[in-house]
Amino acid sequence: MKKSLSITSANLLYLVTMLLVILVGSTVQMLHLSWGLIATEVVLIALPAILFLRARKVPLKEGLRLNRISLPVAVVSLLLGVFTYLFSVLIELVMANLTGLPSVDLGQAAMPQSTLQYLLYFVAIAISAPICEEILFRGAIQSSYEQRKSTWFAIAVPALMFAFYHFRLSGLPGLLPVAFLIGYIAWRSRSIFSTMLVHFGMNGFAATITILALSGSKFPTTLLSNYWILGGGLAVTLVLLFIFIRLQTKPEAYEPVEEAPAGWFKKYWTLIVAGILYAVVVGATLAAQLSGATANTTLKFNPPMITAPVESRYQAVNRAGDVVGEMDCTITPQGETFTLACDSEIEAYEVKKDNSTWIDEGHTAKLAVTWSDAFDLQAYSYEMISSSGGTFSAFLKDGSLVTSASGIEKSAVLPDKYLMDWEWAWKVNALDGTGGPFFKSPYVYLSRWDNDAQQSVTLVQDEVIHLIGEETLNLPAGEFKTWKQTLGSQTVWYGRDDTNGPRPVQFDDGMLTYSLMK
Repeated sequence: MKKSLSITSANLLYLVTMLLVILVGSTVQMLHLSWGLIATEVVLIALPAILFLRARKVPLKEGLRLNRISLPVAVVSLLLGVFTYLFSVLIELVMANLTGLPSVDLGQAAMPQSTLQYLLYFVAIAISAPICEEILFRGAIQSSYEQRKSTWFAIAVPALMFAFYHFRLSGLPGLLPVAFLIGYIAWRSRSIFSTMLVHFGMNGFAATITILALSGSKFPTTLLSNYWILGGGLAVTLVLLFIFIRLQTKPEAYEPVEEAPAGWFKKYWTLIVAGILYAVVVGATLAAQLSGATANTTLKFNPPMITAPVESRYQAVNRAGDVVGEMDCTITPQGETFTLACDSEIEAYEVKKDNSTWIDEGHTAKLAVTWSDAFDLQAYSYEMISSSGGTFSAFLKDGSLVTSASGIEKSAVLPDKYLMDWEWAWKVNALDGTGGPFFKSPYVYLSRWDNDAQQSVTLVQDEVIHLIGEETLNLPAGEFKTWKQTLGSQTVWYGRDDTNGPRPVQFDDGMLTYSLMK
């Protein structure tokens, strides 16, 4: 009979390493991502597993299942990892579009920036993680379950433990099939060498894609935007799994292990605590993301993708669903700059819904914006005339915003980098999203009511930009597959057609929703 940890010891090992990763690993990874990951994997994940086995006098060869595998099994295992990565990414993309949350949220500043850093990152993700995590999960933990529980229980429970160990929310559904597949490979081969290769195939491919993206290659975007290729990964994975089963014979059942009886709670209380830790950490992470506490404050805009003027007409709809006006906008490239001009006319309306009221006495407005080809704001002016004859205007002058309401002029100093009312909806379309789905930027509200001063003032405050995902809209101009982004309480949807390229096809400014008519 081969020796292994008891289930009680295996579950305790799981909780101990989880606590170490939370309390120590997260800190060292913040100091340096790649070195921190390597230290976490080696010292906090693999080493405790080895020490637990030693302390309970379990031979490492048996406790970790360091059994040889054939060359064909090794090759198929490696390929399984590569193609499993493709369909797991497809699941992650679907979840990201549904939830607006990333599978893994890493700040752009933490990512590698040089060839040496790329190499170290590859070692951390593709080598140390597969070796160390397989030692813990498919070695020490799953071998314990296999010798004491039914086959599917012994695969399922360690697979769930592995998936939740990564503290993902939207990324969890994409990780689950991977965890079950690796668990099955470990059971059938009775070796962590095969699962290390599957894990290496996945992580190696993922690390390579990340490095190529950071290096400016377009291949990752092309690959990850092709759902046919990603979905094809599932078909190839099933074929490879069939080949693996033909190559690797079904293992013989373990002899029953005789142990002193232990109650359910004594065996599994550690997993209950681990589940609570997962909920706390994931909940805190989600709260930090949505509040903007971890948002990227470095905004980089890609060059505009237009070579000719693009005209757009929108209908304005109030909260009651009534069409109350129109807006015409034209964005025009002009050498090293490009301009935006919008003219709108809104009818009077009053909408009361629940405890909220939306009122507009009717107005006309003109917006004129000039950007550089890097989307730096060079000129801005906004003029509004209400149906009652009241006027409001705003324009940039020497780093300040000058506003005038019914002849009373005021000036507000602006920060170095900021987004403005109205212009943001056209600008954020070009935001480089490689830094994650959450960004934070100073935002300039032209006129906001100040309760203390009892008057409208220019307000500059930080707002969170959330790059959410895809959504299909049926608009007056037709059906559009869009990508959705929010800024504070405002929302914009971007789409493209055959002639005009990407542009706002719908946006909600908190008062009205503007939908593309043509």
